[in-house]
Amino acid sequence: MTSTRPEAPAEHSAQTASRRRPPRSLTPVEMAHASVMAALSSALAILSVVIPFAGGLSLLVPVPMGLLGYRYRLRVLLAAAFAASTVAFLIAGISGFMVVLNCAYVGGATGIIKRRGWGMPMVVVAGTVLGVLNGLWIIAILIVLERLRTLVFEAMTANVDGVVSLMSKFEPFRQAAADVRAVFGLALQYWPVLIMAYSIFSMMVVSLVGWWALSRVLERLRGVPDVHKLDSPAETGQVAPVPVRLREARFRYPGADHDALAPVSLEIE
Repeated sequence: MTSTRPEAPAEHSAQTASRRRPPRSLTPVEMAHASVMAALSSALAILSVVIPFAGGLSLLVPVPMGLLGYRYRLRVLLAAAFAASTVAFLIAGISGFMVVLNCAYVGGATGIIKRRGWGMPMVVVAGTVLGVLNGLWIIAILIVLERLRTLVFEAMTANVDGVVSLMSKFEPFRQAAADVRAVFGLALQYWPVLIMAYSIFSMMVVSLVGWWALSRVLERLRGVPDVHKLDSPAETGQVAPVPVRLREARFRYPGADHDALAPVSLEIE
């Protein structure tokens, strides 16, 4: 007869639950995807800021973040957003930082909605809610910071004046240019309403574009096999053998004709 300890079933169930529970830290797969998507998001955000008339590229920033929100847990999305916003801030300043932050917010929400299988109506609702929250935040900042409010209004006025000046050069658009100037002057008197409407509209557009682009990307990725070897093995034993010295180590996917990882030399003590 084999004797067993009374606490053995409890320990076995606890070990099984701990194996099924996802680790608190990022796994190699999550870290790899987060770093790649963060690099792509920061690159798109920087290009949209530093290149004139390239602001439309910012509409694509939510796609990498949405892909992370669709496939992985929230921790991975936050890690990618932190890395991308840091890189964008160091290169493009506060403008790049805000582009990444807003698009990570929108893209993450879009990816989570896609993962739960809700659909476009929920995207519209989420875009409206995000727009209202963003508008309230901007209005609060502009109320407190008077000089910033003056600077923002002057920048908006300069942009509208440029558009009106361009429209006035063409005879069919002169009356429309005068109407645009009058409507903008009236809207500027009720600037909280203007800021809120612009915030909701911009968030709605970014959410819908991100939803459309993310859907297309996921359709293309369905036919791509997942052959990576980055998953952590389910082992609890001692790490061995150490020390290890690697010289010119390479990695190549099965069936590929070139290395995915360049030669690497390292020592593990």
